[in-house]
Amino acid sequence: MSQVLVLNASYEPLNVTSVKRAVVLVLKDKAEPIEVLAQRKFRSERRSIPYPLVIRLVKYVRVPRTVRLRIPKKAVLARDSYRCQYCGREND
Repeated sequence: MSQVLVLNASYEPLNVTSVKRAVVLVLKDKAEPIEVLAQRKFRSERRSIPYPLVIRLVKYVRVPRTVRLRIPKKAVLARDSYRCQYCGREND
């Protein structure tokens, strides 16, 4: 099975999921299809759903920010053997 792009309610990309999971989200009204493949459809007795390529979640999902570690200047200088990466001079 191919993959489907999942967008947040604000159209930010969240992840990529399977077509099966995307169809389940659309059926539960938790997502709406944004871009579909019209030639292919999922059919049941009562419904026909176009093959989703991109879906958008109805409710906004808050994504936690990643914490960036601050690297001390001394550690950067030690990594670079106390040499300036801009001009190449060595620092005493």
